[in-house]
Amino acid sequence: MLALSLLPSTAQASGKAAPSRSDLEAVRLDPAPAPVGGTTEVDAFVVNRGPERTASPFRITLRVPSGLTILRPSLLEDCTPPGGRVITCVFPAGLDVLETATAIIPVKVGTEVPPGTRDGQIIVAGEDDTDRGNDRTPITFTIQDPDAP
Repeated sequence: MLALSLLPSTAQASGKAAPSRSDLEAVRLDPAPAPVGGTTEVDAFVVNRGPERTASPFRITLRVPSGLTILRPSLLEDCTPPGGRVITCVFPAGLDVLETATAIIPVKVGTEVPPGTRDGQIIVAGEDDTDRGNDRTPITFTIQDPDAP
């Protein structure tokens, strides 16, 4: 799902958009618990804190811990090939102030992963981002015993 306003940006004489003053923030949303061998979805959630609409594309990257595998997102097309522990999805310019973009990414839990918690990370990066201090957030995967009541 993508909540993104795609409005034209101002172009410089070179034809490339001038960077805006935007603050892209990665927001922590832990995925739902998943059983050993099961799947869950990560909502890699980003908000533009402003003060301006993004004028350049930005990237959302998900890193998952050992034993988990990223599957192909069904609603996103501009992502690195899944199947490993890292995926990066590119979003177009035009994210308005206080609007959000979400990369919904399915993740498979390996059959050898013991129950417990594992840490991953969401990272946002863009040329327009003026505050790098809020570009990363940890997320926690909760792995459940499939036989537990």
